[in-house]
Amino acid sequence: MLRAVTLAASLLALVFGFYLLLARPVQVMTWDADHLTTTVPEKNDYRIYQTETDGTGQRFAWVQPANALFIVPVNTNNGRPVKVTVRARGASAAGGPASTTTVLANGVKVGEIKPVPGLAAFQDFTFNIVAPYTDAHRINLTFSTLAWQPPGDPRTLGFMLQAVTVDAGEVW
Repeated sequence: MLRAVTLAASLLALVFGFYLLLARPVQVMTWDADHLTTTVPEKNDYRIYQTETDGTGQRFAWVQPANALFIVPVNTNNGRPVKVTVRARGASAAGGPASTTTVLANGVKVGEIKPVPGLAAFQDFTFNIVAPYTDAHRINLTFSTLAWQPPGDPRTLGFMLQAVTVDAGEVW
């Protein structure tokens, strides 16, 4: 009898474990330039200009050069990495300077975006971020790069942002 109960309990634990594995919510989220510039109420705080379309039909938004902010809502309690991929293109693709963009997560440098100078294609830059704990349970990404103002354009530009993808699967 005890053996049957133990076997049943083990089987139940195994089934429940598989259920948890399969029921785990999808933890990959992508925000494209259209989403960032049209559906984020605080978009001016993010310092991202309105979405544009280039000559090849690709949508993007210029990011202002200093302190542009993107908030990643994740659990910062467990110390596991969050993979953040930024799809970007440098200002040099539009005649601006070839520059490096510094990426900070909650004020700590996590890497750099170094687009190939003059390359028209968007490139993916991936960062594995272990952010320090915050009560807000989020990662504040800050981008800082050289300022550029094209002739006849009143805006101060930094780099071109096409999308940000967050894979928080490791924090589960």
